[in-house]
Amino acid sequence: MVMTVIDLHGIELKLLLFLFFIFTYAEIHFRIPFIRGFIYREQPEIIFDTPYRIQADQLPILLLAKDADRFPVYLKEIYIEISDGDSAKLLLSRNITENLEISTRWFSKIYWLDVSAFRGKTLEVACRGFFSINGKTFIIRNDNYPGLSHKNLRVFIDPEPLPKEKGWISGDLHCHSYYTEDQVEFGLPVHLFSELGPSMGLSFSAITDHSYDLDDKPGSWVKFDQKLTKYKKSREEIEAINKKSKNYILIPGEELTVDNGKGRHVHMLILNNKYFIPGNADGFEGIFNHKVAKYYAEISELADDSMLTASAHPLTEFPLVQQIVLKRGVWNFNDKTDKLDGHQILNGKIDEAFKKGKKLWVKQLLDGQKKFIYAGNDSHGNLNRFRQLRTPLLKLYERDYQIFGECRTMVKFDISRGMENLVKTLKGRDVIITNGPFVNITAKTKTGEIKGIGSHINHKNLLSIKVTGKSSNFFGNIKKLTLLHGKVRESEEHKILDEDISQKVTNIESEIEPTCLSTGYVRAEIYTDKNKFALSNPIWLI
Repeated sequence: MVMTVIDLHGIELKLLLFLFFIFTYAEIHFRIPFIRGFIYREQPEIIFDTPYRIQADQLPILLLAKDADRFPVYLKEIYIEISDGDSAKLLLSRNITENLEISTRWFSKIYWLDVSAFRGKTLEVACRGFFSINGKTFIIRNDNYPGLSHKNLRVFIDPEPLPKEKGWISGDLHCHSYYTEDQVEFGLPVHLFSELGPSMGLSFSAITDHSYDLDDKPGSWVKFDQKLTKYKKSREEIEAINKKSKNYILIPGEELTVDNGKGRHVHMLILNNKYFIPGNADGFEGIFNHKVAKYYAEISELADDSMLTASAHPLTEFPLVQQIVLKRGVWNFNDKTDKLDGHQILNGKIDEAFKKGKKLWVKQLLDGQKKFIYAGNDSHGNLNRFRQLRTPLLKLYERDYQIFGECRTMVKFDISRGMENLVKTLKGRDVIITNGPFVNITAKTKTGEIKGIGSHINHKNLLSIKVTGKSSNFFGNIKKLTLLHGKVRESEEHKILDEDISQKVTNIESEIEPTCLSTGYVRAEIYTDKNKFALSNPIWLI
C-alpha cells in the first residue's frame, strides 16, 4: 500500500492509491497536483433524481447541483419527458424556462409533475438541463457524471399505499445528508428528506452522518473543528424542520466509528444523542490528526431511554485495502457486555452480510439476549440509483440498490407524539423491518390482555397468538407466513406456524393456540412471490 501526504490549497490530505467502496452521490472535484483524473470536471456535480416509487399524484423530480460556488453555471431551461416504462410511449413532456444563475455550494429544486393519470404504471423519466459556463452551452442528461450511462430514471406510480395496519408508520433509519461530505461522497440537503419522504409513504428518517465528517471545519474535508460548527448546525437545522413539519420526523444521529473489542473499526448508529460523540479513526483524513475509536460498549453504556444505539451493517466485509489501512472489521457478536438496543442488519440490499446478520441475531436471541433488528439503506441521496466511485480519480459506476426508503423500519406510533417518543418506541416496542410487505404478531393472555411486539408475557398465561400479513400488487402476493418459537439455551428455533399460500392473496391472518411454549420468544416472517419480505421483532416469553 502506497500512501502520500500532500498539501492542496492549505488542506492536508491523505492520498490513497486505493480508496474504499461507498454508496453515494459521487464527488468529482478531488484532485492532486498535476493530476486531475478522468472523472474531474470544472462543472458542479449536476444530478436529476426521483424516487423509485411514489404513492401520490405529484411526482417530485429533484435537480441537485453541488459546488456551483466554485463553478458557477447558468441554467437556461429544463426539458422533462415521461414515457411508459413498458411500451416507451411518450406520456407527458414539460419544458420549463429558468434563466437562473446558480452560484451557491448547494442548490436544489423540486419540480412537481401531475402523474395522477398514470397510477399503476412504471414510468421512465428523462431529464435534460440546458446550462452554460462562461458562455459555452452544454446539455446534461440526467447527470453529468463522466463514464456513466445517464440512463432514464424509473419510478412506479403506486395506486396502493405501503402495506401496513392502522397506526403503523414507515421510515429509513440510516440516511446521509450534506453534512456527510468528503473527498469522494456527499448526501442530500437535510430539508429534502421531509419534502420527498411523504410522497413515498415515509414518515421519518434518521440523519446519521459520519462522525468523522461532523467534526470537520466547514468547507474542509479533513481539518478538525474544535467548535463543532457542522455538528451544531446540523442539529439546529433538524430541530427547525421538525418544528415546522406536522407529518414527518427527522431523527438526529451519527454513524460513529467505534472499536469492536478486538481492535477493529466498525460503525454504530447513534440516534438522538444530546452531544457530539467523536469517532474518526477510519476516515480518510490527515495522518497527523488524532484518531479516535472508542470501544462500542463504552458508548452504549452512555445511552439512556432517549438515545438508541445499534450496530450499523454489522457483518459487511469491507475490501482488503480498507481492512489493512483503516482496520475495518465486522461486529463482535460474541461480546455480551454491551447494552446495544439492536442491529441494523438490513442495509439497502439482500446480500450475504444481511443473511449472516440475521443468523447471528437469532443466535443472540437463543442465548437470551433481547436485541431488536432495524432497517435502513445507508443512502447518500440516491433516490433512484446510486453512483459510486470505483477507481480513484478514474472511474465511477452505478447500481439500483441502497436507495433512500427502499428497506424500511416500521413502527406502531402516533407521529404527533414527536421525535423523542418515536426514538423511545423504536428501542423496544412494535418494530418490524421490511423491503415490501407487512407482518405483525399480537398475543392474547388468559386474562384477556392483548400484547404486541416487544411485550413480556408469562408463557403460562399465553392463550393465543395472532399473525397478520399484508402486501400489495407492487410487492407481490403473499407466498409464505411463518411463526417461530425460540427457546432459551437451545440451538435452533422451532416453527409453530409454517403456511405456504397457494392462492393469490395480499392479506392474511392466522390465529393459533400454541401449547408447550417455554421461556424464550416468538417472532414472525412473511415472504411474497416477488422476493420481498418482512421480519418482526420478538414478543418475549418469560
